[in-house]
Amino acid sequence: MLTNDDGYRSQGIRKLFDSLKKTGHQAVIFAPENEQSSSSRRLSGSSEIGKECDDIFYLKGGTPADTSLVALARGGLDFFPDLVISGINNGFNASLDLVYSGTAAAAAEAVSLGCRAMAVSAQSGSVSALTLAVSFITGNLERLYSLCGDDYFISINVPDGASLERCRVSSPSGRCHRGPEDFSDQALLSRAPSGSDLELLRSGFITISAISAFPSVSIEGQKILEDFHECDS
Repeated sequence: MLTNDDGYRSQGIRKLFDSLKKTGHQAVIFAPENEQSSSSRRLSGSSEIGKECDDIFYLKGGTPADTSLVALARGGLDFFPDLVISGINNGFNASLDLVYSGTAAAAAEAVSLGCRAMAVSAQSGSVSALTLAVSFITGNLERLYSLCGDDYFISINVPDGASLERCRVSSPSGRCHRGPEDFSDQALLSRAPSGSDLELLRSGFITISAISAFPSVSIEGQKILEDFHECDS
């Protein structure tokens, strides 16, 4: 099943859908009707499904997380998919983007409902990055599927100028914001911290990360809190 946060008509999801079909994979689109970028894991309660054809559905007024919920747990699809792929997003989902990302949220929601998932993003405005992302997913689908887990989704980012041979496991840097004056991917890369996923993207590497689909705690913070036993009234 393919979903996204750019809407079911977007170029990224259509190109991936076409490529999967041409290479013999069963694929269905079940995505938001309209763009829902930066919607995070918000649920709208929408359950009204539109249909373009037998393999393309959209959720009217729905968020990315809604699409996974409705498709997997509320009868939106008449089968349970082996894999949910969210994307291909127009723009990176790296660093703090992962917190706001509807693309990532749809994948996380799918994992919480018992389905393996990945989120795929390509550098905004780059035809070559989008084309490479399609090739990377289609050519490595079985291997990527085997790497998915039951408590995390795989997040993949593809920069402009990358190649299939240049791929690195990365840890998202959580302290790099998009600037208020420039939200572009290029501006984000210009502020990449040393050793971060953004630095790898700036160097032309495809990045792949395992992102928890469930709330997690800070180990350091938990240790600090061990001495806290009661709250003053």
